[in-house]
Amino acid sequence: IGLDLEMVSTNLPIAMPSQCQVLQMSTADIAFLFDLQVMDSVDGFDDLLTSVFCDSAAVKVGQAWEGDLRHLKQQFPDAIAFKSVCTPYLDLVSISKHMKCDAEFAEKVTSAKLYDLHNEETERAIKQRYKGLREKEGGLGKLVRWTLQQRLNKFEQLSNWSNRPLREAQLKYAALDAMVECWCWRTYKQWEQQTILPSLDGFYEDLYGQIN
Repeated sequence: IGLDLEMVSTNLPIAMPSQCQVLQMSTADIAFLFDLQVMDSVDGFDDLLTSVFCDSAAVKVGQAWEGDLRHLKQQFPDAIAFKSVCTPYLDLVSISKHMKCDAEFAEKVTSAKLYDLHNEETERAIKQRYKGLREKEGGLGKLVRWTLQQRLNKFEQLSNWSNRPLREAQLKYAALDAMVECWCWRTYKQWEQQTILPSLDGFYEDLYGQIN
C-alpha cells in the first residue's frame, strides 16, 4: 500500500491554512485520495486508517513517511491512527541508500543491464537539465527513474493544495505519487527473486507514530 501526503508549501504567498491537505493510499492498480479538510469529521475514518496501518499484513510503502506522520499527528492530535504503529513498513529512503552505496548491488545491476545509476556524468546532466524549482528531481523522482526508468513529473508538488475543488492535474499527480511507490515495490520483489536485492524482509520496519 503506497502512502503519501500532500501539504501546502510555505513558499506560497497565501495565508497558511491547515498544512496537511490530501492523504493518499494506493495499491498498484487504484489510488484513494482523502480530503483532510473534511475527513476528520467523517465517522470511521480513524478506524479505517488504524486498520490499514496496524492490522493489515500488507506492506506499507512510503518515502520518509515518518515526517508525514509527524505533521498528521500535529494536525489531528486525537487520531489514533497517527499515533499507532505502521507495520510492516518499507521506507524507500532505505532502498535508495542501498542502491546508491552497495557495491554488490552495483555489480549485479550492471550485469543485468539495468539502469546505471552510478554513472556520475549522466546524473550530473540530469540534475543540470532539471534544476528549476518546479522541475528538479527529488528523492522519490530519482528513485523512480533508477527503478522504473521513467521520469516522475513533480510539477504539481508546489501547487496550492488548499484550493477546492482540486484540479484534475492535481488529482492525477497525487494518485500517481502513491501508485509509483507500489510499482517500485513490485520491481524490488522481482529483483529480490533474481537476488539483485537481498531479502526485503531486512528493509521492513515498524514505524511508530508516537515518536516525536
